[in-house]
Amino acid sequence: KGIVPELYQFKIVDNSYNSYKNKYGFQLLDKRENRDKILAFYTVVKEYFCKILSHKDQDYMNDLKTKYPGQDWKEYGTMTYGNFNKSDVLNFLKDKINEVEDTTALKELVQYYVNIFSMEMGDVRKCSDGVGWQHSTNEGTYMIVKLKDPKSEFVYDNTEMVVHTCNFESGIPAQYHIGIMRNPSDLMDRKFRKLFSSDKYDAIIGLNAESRMF
Repeated sequence: KGIVPELYQFKIVDNSYNSYKNKYGFQLLDKRENRDKILAFYTVVKEYFCKILSHKDQDYMNDLKTKYPGQDWKEYGTMTYGNFNKSDVLNFLKDKINEVEDTTALKELVQYYVNIFSMEMGDVRKCSDGVGWQHSTNEGTYMIVKLKDPKSEFVYDNTEMVVHTCNFESGIPAQYHIGIMRNPSDLMDRKFRKLFSSDKYDAIIGLNAESRMF
C-alpha cells in the first residue's frame, strides 16, 4: 500500500533535471531540454509522410488516375468521376500493387500508397513549413514517448509512440495530453503486412531498404 507500481516508476535521465525514463521504454521528455531531438524526430516524419500539400491532394490522385487509363473505375467509387475519396484510391492502389510484377512500377505504386495514406494520419505529422512548424513541434512542456529499446535513445527508428503535447506545469488547472501518434513507419509496415501476401510484402520491404519510402 502506498507503493507506486513498477510500470510507473521512473528514474531521472542522466544530466537532466526534468526528463524521466523507466525500464519498459516509457520516457517523459522535458521539451526545453530536448528541442533538437524532438525537431529531428519530426523532421524524419516530415520527410517520409508530408509529400502532398493538403490542398493538392485531389491533383495528386488525379495524376495517378491519368497514369493508369482504361481501368474499370466503377469498381473504385469516386474514382469514376473525380473529387476522389482517399479510401477508394487506396483500394485501387492495393489491387494494382497485388497485380504488378515490375519492381519499378511496384515502387511507384507503393510510394503513391504511402503518400495518400499519410494524409489520413492527421496534423500530428506536423507538416507545416518555416518557423511556425519548428515552434509547433515544441508546444507543451513535455512529450511522452515509448522506446522500442529502453536502453537506447529517443530517435525516430527507436520510437514506437509519442504523445506530442503534455502540460504538467504548476498553476495550470487542467493537465492534458494530445496528439497520440504511433510511429508512422511501423504503421505502414503493419498495414502492408496485412494487405499483401508474404512474397509481395517482402518485395516492398526490400525496395524500402534500398531506397526508403516509409
